Amino acid sequence: MATYPNGDIYDGYFKDGLRHGDVGTYTYNKFGNEEVKDTYKGAWENNDKNGIGLQVYTGVGRYHGYWKDGKRHGEGVMIYDNEDVYSGQWKEGKKDGNGTYIFKETGMKYVGTFKNGQMVNGKWLYKNGTYFEGNFDNN
Repeated sequence: MATYPNGDIYDGYFKDGLRHGDVGTYTYNKFGNEEVKDTYKGAWENNDKNGIGLQVYTGVGRYHGYWKDGKRHGEGVMIYDNEDVYSGQWKEGKKDGNGTYIFKETGMKYVGTFKNGQMVNGKWLYKNGTYFEGNFDNN
């Protein structure tokens, strides 16, 4: 276990002084507040989140899926605090590729392609069964 000067704590394996291994838990001392602590539990490689892991973002939601070089990358699910859900592909920390976003409050759903975090092309489904299908890209 390691405690860092900013109050962050890592409990897991190290290799050559770097966080590295199949399972390690990192607790972020966000804003120095004892009640606001983001956590990551999962795989590490050379001090970065790599492989499968679960990140809890206080006040935002939680992500469970693949990581690469410390960023969400590959297949993953983000469940937001407002109960919206995104399930799909990520690239360098942003929604990118095929995915589905469900809006809890309205019951609407988008199924399609994302690029750099934005909806690009797909189907917007309304709760009553009607839908719009096409491009959402502003370019």
